[in-house]
Order: sequence, then structure tokens, then C-alpha cells
Amino acid sequence: MRARVSILLLFLFTSVEALAQNSITIAHTKHSFPTQQSVSIGGDGSKQVGTIDIYQNKGSIEIDSLKLKTFIQHVIPWEGKQLTLFQGLAFDEKHFYAYWVYCSPKSEITHIYYESSDGSGMKWEAAKGVCISSKYSSATQIDLPEIQLKKPTPVSGFNIMGKNILLNSKGSGSVVLGKTSQKFEFIPFTTVDCSQCGATKSREDGWYELHSLLWNSSENRACFGIFYLFNNPRTPISLHYSMCFPDLDQSLNSTSFTAQWTSPLIFNSLLFNYSR
Repeated sequence: MRARVSILLLFLFTSVEALAQNSITIAHTKHSFPTQQSVSIGGDGSKQVGTIDIYQNKGSIEIDSLKLKTFIQHVIPWEGKQLTLFQGLAFDEKHFYAYWVYCSPKSEITHIYYESSDGSGMKWEAAKGVCISSKYSSATQIDLPEIQLKKPTPVSGFNIMGKNILLNSKGSGSVVLGKTSQKFEFIPFTTVDCSQCGATKSREDGWYELHSLLWNSSENRACFGIFYLFNNPRTPISLHYSMCFPDLDQSLNSTSFTAQWTSPLIFNSLLFNYSR
């Protein structure tokens, strides 16, 4: 009987330990972050995106039949196409999404790109509605529940080696960031191939994007960010559009890394077509 109890306890301990190693826990987030614009969006997608209801930078969005809390993290002018992109982050207790609402000069939604940390890749669909923004310096208050994410399956095929950044072809890596040189597990979960993008479409104009979660288990601190790997070997790798939880810190933006990198020979991610 004692042997059975011991085996059961060992099994339970091992299961709990495995769960902890394969999950990311984001503590209850109740903070504010500075914003330079007030954004309100109301509309609907045409496939997996349902109702978008955002007022003064925060609200809700429906994706994959989930109703998620959301807020607008960045406003990105796209002057060449006369569009404005509203980058949002969305959560419930078990899911994380990033998305981009494309807005015309007439304040009309044209389409939306979105991705989940589950590694299912970038998706897009037509959408309709109204998107309004005005310059207004304030602070957006965010209140999110504790979030238990399954650790993403990392994308494979990239190799990065440099000061403060490492990634092997299986998607296992680390990155050191911030004034305190905090070390994070580096988990790229979506790739974007923009290697043919650019004004002249020469080899050195393009780039790849690694949309990533960064995780420090000792501090229970998770960050979202996009790493840009430029074809031009003289251009450092850079991190943009980042935000950390639960503190809503955005100070890691525009961090640069001197590193060597290679991309997969066969690249099955979305080809990000800027002619859309």
C-alpha cells in the first residue's frame, strides 16, 4: 500500500513539475501605460474574427469563438499605403493573441491580421467597421486576470548567435534585455517572411520577423515582441512593439543586437504581401 502511495505521489509531483515547465503564468495585471492617442474601433471580421468593440484604447474582441479582453498597444502610420495600423493585444485566462486592424483614410476598417501564441501562424481576413483615433496624451488603465498560457511550440529553422541573443534551429534560445540584464527564454511562435519587401526589392531591402514570447520563470515575467532580422548584414537585429506583463513595461523597444543569423532553406510562413 505504501509503495502505491509513493508511486502516486511521485506521479503527481512529476505531472505538476512538467506542467510548470510547459506553461507561462502571468500574474494579475492591474497597471497603466502611457498612450499618445485615443482609439475607438467598432466592427466585425468576415471569418474567425467576430465583433470588435474598443473605446478609448480598450474593450473586447472575438477571435476563434473566444471573447477576449483587449487594448490597443501601438498606432502605426503606414504613409506609403495611406493606412493606419492599430496593434492590439488580447487575452483571456488561457489565451493570448496579437492583431493588427488596418484602417483607411476614411476611418474605415479594411482588414485584420491576427496570430495566437499557440503557433498556428499569422492569419488575415477582410473586416468592416469604423476606426477613429485622435492625439491625446493620457494613461490607459489595464486590468487582466491571472493568465495561464501553454508555452508555445517554437518555430524552427532560424539560427542566431550574438551578444545577448542566442537561438538554435529547433527554436530554443535566450535573450538578455533591459537595464538589469534580465535573462529571458526566447520563444518565437510566428514568423513573417518579408525578405522580398522594400522599395527596390533588392536582397538587402527585406527582412524576416520573429513574433515572440519572452519568459523569465523566476520573476514570472512575460513579454511580447517582434524581432526583425534584416537581409542587410550591416543592420543589427532589433526588437520592436514589445510589452511586458504584469508591469506593462515598454522600455525594451528598439533594443538592438549585433549577431549573425541564418534563415530556413524552406520557409513555410506567411509571405507578407505589402500589395494587399
